[in-house]
Amino acid sequence: SHSTIHRMSWNDTLDERNSWGMSAGLQSDRPDNGAQVSGNYQHLSSAGEWDISGTYAASDYSSVSSSWSGSFTATQYGAAFHRRSSTNEPRLMVSTDGVADIPVQGNLDYTNHFGIAVVPLISSYQPSTVAVNMNDLPDGVTVAENVIKETWIEGAIGYKSLASRSGKDVNVIIRNASGQFPPLGADIRQDDSGISVGMVGEEGHAWLSGVAENQLFTVVWGEQSCIIHLPERLEDTTKRLILPCH
Repeated sequence: SHSTIHRMSWNDTLDERNSWGMSAGLQSDRPDNGAQVSGNYQHLSSAGEWDISGTYAASDYSSVSSSWSGSFTATQYGAAFHRRSSTNEPRLMVSTDGVADIPVQGNLDYTNHFGIAVVPLISSYQPSTVAVNMNDLPDGVTVAENVIKETWIEGAIGYKSLASRSGKDVNVIIRNASGQFPPLGADIRQDDSGISVGMVGEEGHAWLSGVAENQLFTVVWGEQSCIIHLPERLEDTTKRLILPCH
């Protein structure tokens, strides 16, 4: 007998990470005119590509399936799921001092909960550049070094640690017990690590980035220094804090 088939499909890309498609069809010589609807959705994440699809055929069957396509790398420095890579391609493991959600290599790869990301698809035997997207950092996150340029051999697993910290951004005025301010350009460093978090401006003004409550800092100029102590609670970071420097 004569059979007529009609089919329509729709596909769209929502953004660089998400796409979907749907199709519907009829076949005249099948029960219920062979009505069939199918759909699929793809999501590309830093942990790999996720796919889900489903089909419904009237008076026949229905199905749903899901799959993940990616890779997993583990070293003595940490471990992470990441986008698919072949065994002979170099890959780079990036550590950000335990700070999560830092975008690496544009917005394709993000550090995981443990501050680890793996960048696949790096060229062999020629300089490759991997950069942190400084325009898309989470609030309160600071990265001291944001560009990595290295050369790797075929199949290598490179490693690079980027000094990073996560906290709040605080606007402060620093002065000593007599009301005097540290000199312009004095360096403000974390007391425990020595990492610089800001610089003293005019009349003791300073902007501290990526800091935590109850944290100690050393203000250094020449051979002199003093200590400032953040409050135990930083509830309203929009207000300027006056911090004594002892």
